[in-house]
Amino acid sequence: MGTRVPERVATHRRPRKDKLRDTGYDSRMTVADWLKAAIADAEKRGLPELKPLLEGLSTSMTALRNANFSGRADR
Repeated sequence: MGTRVPERVATHRRPRKDKLRDTGYDSRMTVADWLKAAIADAEKRGLPELKPLLEGLSTSMTALRNANFSGRADR
């Protein structure tokens, strides 16, 4: 038999603003905040060897966020 295709396919939509829970916390995370949380999570999971990789990713993200993309790519 063939693969069954669902009648309704789930879609991923953002929740309406009136449906979001107000936590009183600004959900935008800085790279430094992300790095701190990621390292803590890695250590909690017993994966301290991830710290240098996470720090490298943090450095790369910061460089990309600070990059000037207004120049022409063909120069």
